[in-house]
Amino acid sequence: MVIERNKDQIIIKISDSIKDRDLKALTDYVSYIEAIANSHATQDQIDDIAKEVNSSWWKTNKDGLLAS
Repeated sequence: MVIERNKDQIIIKISDSIKDRDLKALTDYVSYIEAIANSHATQDQIDDIAKEVNSSWWKTNKDGLLAS
């Protein structure tokens, strides 16, 4: 692995032997870190939003899941 840092970027070079699902997990995590980098939200606020999203998702998708 090679990590290069310049004025406004960090470049990470990794072997192409990384599995696609692992690469997806890595890029998802980096996207998450970028998204919260300047957040001032508290953990309680984040937990409340997560509960709301999960509840909404379940209401939308439960019929299809339970019918399977």
